[in-house]
Amino acid sequence: MTRRGRVIFIATTFFLSGCEINASGDAPKPTPLIANLVSYSSRADVEKKMPEGTRTTVIADAGLKKGDARPPFSILKLRVNGFAYCDQVGDLELEFFNDRLHRAWYFPKDVQACIKRMGSAFIDKGNTKIEVRQHDFTKQFYLLWWDKRLSDEEHKWIERYSWRYRNGIGGRLS
Repeated sequence: MTRRGRVIFIATTFFLSGCEINASGDAPKPTPLIANLVSYSSRADVEKKMPEGTRTTVIADAGLKKGDARPPFSILKLRVNGFAYCDQVGDLELEFFNDRLHRAWYFPKDVQACIKRMGSAFIDKGNTKIEVRQHDFTKQFYLLWWDKRLSDEEHKWIERYSWRYRNGIGGRLS
């Protein structure tokens, strides 16, 4: 197969699967999130990187019904209790968009100490965005990492294919 043929094949495959590709026809490069985890990793890849004995719990699993004509859309959210990071132990929540790691929330005991320990790692780099937020219900502070490209892809899917948006009901998610 020629290079042009490969590029067309890859672009068509990613388009039909709802995945993003870059101008060269390659899948996007992962960007670092928390610890040794990178965006675009599958659930299986992430679970392999967890310390031995780590247990993950599914806290959300949603997607389209079988036979839906729209491009794929699924969200899986996992919780890892007792995750060690920045010299602390806290809860880690991971969100996968179409089986690609997209977001990571970390709930350490002391967010300020964690940020201090992270040093220069607590800076947006490339497509990695990092914020400190406060949980709406528990008022607990946490750290949030996400890949901007996957976030944009998720928002574009919602804006294009969601019934609420097509009928003028929805607003942009953040």
